Amino acid sequence: MSLKSRILPTALAAVAFAVAAPVTVSACWDGVYVETDKVSLAISSGTSDAQWSPERARSYAKWAGRLAALVPDGKTISIEHGFITVCDDTAETCKDIERTWDDPHLFNLFELTADVLGASGRTIAQARRTTVEPLTVQAAATHDLGVAYSLAERINNAELSIGGFLDVGGFPATNDTAHVVESWKDDTAIYHVVVGAFLNRDDADAATITLREEVGLDGFVRVLDQDSVNEFGC
Repeated sequence: MSLKSRILPTALAAVAFAVAAPVTVSACWDGVYVETDKVSLAISSGTSDAQWSPERARSYAKWAGRLAALVPDGKTISIEHGFITVCDDTAETCKDIERTWDDPHLFNLFELTADVLGASGRTIAQARRTTVEPLTVQAAATHDLGVAYSLAERINNAELSIGGFLDVGGFPATNDTAHVVESWKDDTAIYHVVVGAFLNRDDADAATITLREEVGLDGFVRVLDQDSVNEFGC
């Protein structure tokens, strides 16, 4: 069973339960969802903060990699809105941890996870040195911001499930997988249309194939090293 399929229904049920008024409500929440082979992380946030960015993708890639390095083989860990659960890798046997993560700092989550799992000093030291650079699929690059946004919209309208390890926005809504980011050359902005953020090459290559087959665009895999678009100038 996917960690995401196990976590999100629980999160939605918690939101619905919290509404005391006897009216029908639409169960939803805004935030960040991260999933790797060993780690899943669901964090609620205000709507204004639930925005995808390359900077956020790089931060979560780094910390997801470091958290995964703490988890023993055969185990997975999920942090759902502060509550921690450790499972075997089939999710058939799980244990809820009494301690919770109640602040927004991923460094503190790393420290808490190391303590909960009883990680050795050597494992912690190695995990702290773990560096993960997210990959993305670049579909196009242009000097015209409007053209870039139009192409990203075309890709998003196809509703492809190729967002990668990071999903940001509303749940259970379908969130954007294509984004416009920027880089600079000779004081000129270049706007890149990129799809997803991935922690391994195989997933990125699979997204490239899907993009070509479903939208007819030939993208290529690259490191997600661009920045958020600054529409108001430098």
